[in-house]
Amino acid sequence: MKKPIPLLLLVLIGCSEPEPVNYQSLVERDDLFYLQYELEPYTGKVFSNEVIDRINWDPSLNYFLDCFEGNLREGQLHGEIKFYHIESEIDSLYKPGTLLEKLRFEEGERKYIEKCTDRLSYEGNYKNGFPDGHWFKWNENGNLIDEYFYKDGGHITLEEWEEENKND
Repeated sequence: MKKPIPLLLLVLIGCSEPEPVNYQSLVERDDLFYLQYELEPYTGKVFSNEVIDRINWDPSLNYFLDCFEGNLREGQLHGEIKFYHIESEIDSLYKPGTLLEKLRFEEGERKYIEKCTDRLSYEGNYKNGFPDGHWFKWNENGNLIDEYFYKDGGHITLEEWEEENKND
């Protein structure tokens, strides 16, 4: 009689959830995201823990930014997504490395280094690449400051919370 342990191990390995993919490793083609060298749009968990140059983020914009975790379905954002606050610190020993940095910064000039935190800034859902349903925004102290509602990517309502929450 064969032992069931190898079969059980095979089932457990086959059912394990794949590791999330760093979004910077994905390739965008025709507004869909793919794993490099793949022909089918990517479906699965994605994350980013790298800070990217940005202006103000708007969840109705259909592109990734920094410090988030979420899901893609057939190459588009779909399902729950969480964005995290970014923390800045000054690197007083900064020395420009690349040619572009040499053009942007002087030797010894202070540069801010930004990194992801574990404090939520936005949380909501996407449906077929667009914000959908309730979205929440928190300040740096973890207080809820805004609640948005989206339908099919369109901004429907905004509820701003008490001013005291914004300044805590």
